[in-house]
Amino acid sequence: MPVIRVSEFSGKPRRSSYQQDWVLEPHYRIMGIPSFEDVEFTEGSNENLSWPNAVRFAADQYAVLQSAREAAAFRIEANGLNGANHYQATRTFVAYFNDGNSFYAAIDDAPSKENVVLAHALEAFDSYLQTRSHFLLPMKDLKGMLKCAEKSGRVVPVPDKSLLKLSTEQVDGTSAFGHNVWNQAIFVDTAELYAGMLYRRGYHNGYVSTFTPQTLEQIGVSNKRAEVRPLSLCDINFSVECVHAYGHFSGHSRARGVRNARFMQ
Repeated sequence: MPVIRVSEFSGKPRRSSYQQDWVLEPHYRIMGIPSFEDVEFTEGSNENLSWPNAVRFAADQYAVLQSAREAAAFRIEANGLNGANHYQATRTFVAYFNDGNSFYAAIDDAPSKENVVLAHALEAFDSYLQTRSHFLLPMKDLKGMLKCAEKSGRVVPVPDKSLLKLSTEQVDGTSAFGHNVWNQAIFVDTAELYAGMLYRRGYHNGYVSTFTPQTLEQIGVSNKRAEVRPLSLCDINFSVECVHAYGHFSGHSRARGVRNARFMQ
């Protein structure tokens, strides 16, 4: 089996925020994708959660919210198990910025307190509810993240179109979807695996939705302020599969925690 459900809890027992008793949670391991052998996936949430609650859901299980790469790997191997095909909230985020000449997007999913989703989800959620506007952060606050993203090849140009339509058909193991710079930065080593899964399930095209330079200029993105957005995987049960790279923190998706998450650098 590509995914093994482990009934024993390998870490500490936790007290659930939603229950009064101590509970032991099962977890899952992926068997079919290299580099995931040591990663533990928790049970997914039974309902869609806002990003603050998704972060909390994972923390309640002594875990960190999944990244887009990890969510993709679980979806590939799970074949619909445990809500894997539903919308997925992730700790992966996109920081849109201008270097003084052009607009770029830096992508990060570090499983650490410096991660904007993990550190500022509630702040961003409250800001959106109060103003219905955007979550702009000073570039100086993102200096470390931007340096890591640049070093690991996860800074990509912002496209002129807000929706990229990319073929998932592979020729000699390569597809337009998996080879695209956005998907390489988002999924890293699972990009082509994800493209292959989509094609096998009948999705001959996949989509990436992003901001455009024109929209970013209207928002107020500059070389001093970056717009930060969480990234989600769309519901694969729909007729179109899309990677949503300009979600908002008040959006609602399924959550899943991971343990032993890797730094992708």
